[in-house]
Amino acid sequence: MGIFFETIGEILAKLATWLRLKPSEEDRLKEMEEQLASARADNEDRLDELKKEAVRLENRLRQQHQQYKQARGATKRIIAREIELTVRELDRTSGREKILTSSLEKISIAQAKLQELMAARAEGVSEDVIDDIGLDLQEALEAVRTTDRAAINLERETYEPPQRTPVDVEQQVAELERGESEENVAQLSPEAQRRLKELEEEE
Repeated sequence: MGIFFETIGEILAKLATWLRLKPSEEDRLKEMEEQLASARADNEDRLDELKKEAVRLENRLRQQHQQYKQARGATKRIIAREIELTVRELDRTSGREKILTSSLEKISIAQAKLQELMAARAEGVSEDVIDDIGLDLQEALEAVRTTDRAAINLERETYEPPQRTPVDVEQQVAELERGESEENVAQLSPEAQRRLKELEEEE
């Protein structure tokens, strides 16, 4: 079993670095199993919350769209920016949904590989087979880490409003008073228009 402890032991030691597992290999495997189960439950809860958030944002976008249709001038411009922000938030929920779904799949694979490793150890299969399963487990857990990092990076994204070109204030005020520049100062981006059209078609 010397090769087993050299190869699998090194793998588990690397995994323990980020999983903060206990010293013994049996404890490490058991705690790894618990942490994967906890991560899966946590991601499932986050996915449920994300669905609720998407519904809330879509309802807000519908309401803002109605306000946008009725507004004029500076008010219309403000609502247009609010719409752009809501659309960006919806886009982030879509990105987070893909990452969480992918993470759940990766966790499921890691759980299967962990169970396979534990069963192989209990059944006393050859060291080469155990080593191969251990390497597969390491690869599966690295995939989980990658999706976790992607989720963190997505959460850090902030909304960047569209850049506005400098305008002559007196000219803009005059145009607003004449109602001539509503389309210019309150124009929605193609993406926002597409999302609003999709919501209208769903109703």
